[in-house]
Amino acid sequence: FFSKLHMHKCRSLLKAIPPTSKYRIPLPSTLIPFSSDEGKTVFREALARGGMGNYFEIAEQFHTQNDPAYCGPATIVMALNALGLDPGRMWKAPWRWFSEEMLMSCVPPEAVKRDGINFD
Repeated sequence: FFSKLHMHKCRSLLKAIPPTSKYRIPLPSTLIPFSSDEGKTVFREALARGGMGNYFEIAEQFHTQNDPAYCGPATIVMALNALGLDPGRMWKAPWRWFSEEMLMSCVPPEAVKRDGINFD
């Protein structure tokens, strides 16, 4: 299925991962994983009670943040796109869509990566 060259490249990439890197940090025991049986039960019950208001509009706009420090901009992007607001400028031709990069005009991206975003 994969060529020997492709498999060699994959092995080389895996060797390049620093041992201090992180992948899928476990949730604290006080939280319920969304995809667990209990999480699915909580979701179903909330949906049945009508407590999921705009869940589907938000879920359609799911956006993984581009940088660990970009949790705020990524959340804002999801909310703005879920609300159906037109940013009035091009994201990637021909699409007008909010993206994290569009929100970085007030604070330089390097500053956000270094300091995060606060309410000050």
